[in-house]
Amino acid sequence: MLPDQDWCNVYPTAAPFKPSAVPLPVRMGYPVKRGVPPEKTGNLELVKIPNFLHLMPVAIRNHCAALKEFCTQWPSALSSDELSEKHFPIEFQTVDYVSAGPSLRNPKARVVSMQVKLSSLNLDDHSRKKFIKLAGSRYNAANDTLTLRSDRILQRVETNTNQLQRINGRLSLAQATIERLKGNKKAIKTAENHFYVPDLEQVPEIDVPYSLPDLLGVADDLMYSADLGPGIAPNAPGVPIPDLYKYIQKTEAWESEKEESDMEEFTWEGSRSEKSALETLLRGRFSSTPQEQILQNPTVQQYRSAELAQPRRAGGEY
Repeated sequence: MLPDQDWCNVYPTAAPFKPSAVPLPVRMGYPVKRGVPPEKTGNLELVKIPNFLHLMPVAIRNHCAALKEFCTQWPSALSSDELSEKHFPIEFQTVDYVSAGPSLRNPKARVVSMQVKLSSLNLDDHSRKKFIKLAGSRYNAANDTLTLRSDRILQRVETNTNQLQRINGRLSLAQATIERLKGNKKAIKTAENHFYVPDLEQVPEIDVPYSLPDLLGVADDLMYSADLGPGIAPNAPGVPIPDLYKYIQKTEAWESEKEESDMEEFTWEGSRSEKSALETLLRGRFSSTPQEQILQNPTVQQYRSAELAQPRRAGGEY
């Protein structure tokens, strides 16, 4: 090998150990009778172990230089994490793996997680409570974050390394990266905006909530299985699931039938405690005072705060 040989042309992509291409006196194996370990030629032990000869510093520098064409400077207005979360509340998380073995595919690389704070969704009190109820364990009340995970993203079926190899095995890592980015701009945009669940078509930015099939007003085509989770009934393949974000903003007829004992938390407005206090004050010296002014009275506000501070069990009871 020449001293000025371009190493990226020798190992353009991940490949097993090639003794004729590696100019190093590598030895590995079990020495026989305290002898010298086998040399690199015909050594199966060197072929079996993973190598990163395609990720040498020169290849990484070329890779980074090729990616600069698709990079822009970080916006100066986003000087803190708080500003980034304010303007870009939705966060996608993916992990790429470098594997060694018969296949470069890794099932963990298909997993895509989406996180968003409920405070950034502009929900009223009714929609927020309904959203939390449907999300179940996906909602973390400690940091007000909703986390959705899916391993069926269309553009994450294969690892990035395997996609680069399928473009052209003879291309260098930097050239293959450029070809992949140029050819998949539209596909990448689709992958960023949609989750994909089998038999549910494309669901915009939402996963399938497990409690959704049990609610009224949902399509009868939905089915639920304790083993497989929610899905589409066999007699109606390909029916899209309702958009959860729009669904929670609707008030169904059955929701008006909820009583105070059915509430998840105690609410002073419209409760029996508020009505009892108004009736008591209207029979006394506040008989000619409008109800709005009575509710703004400091004594009534103090009583309201004391009622809200009382620990209650589910259903609003003491």
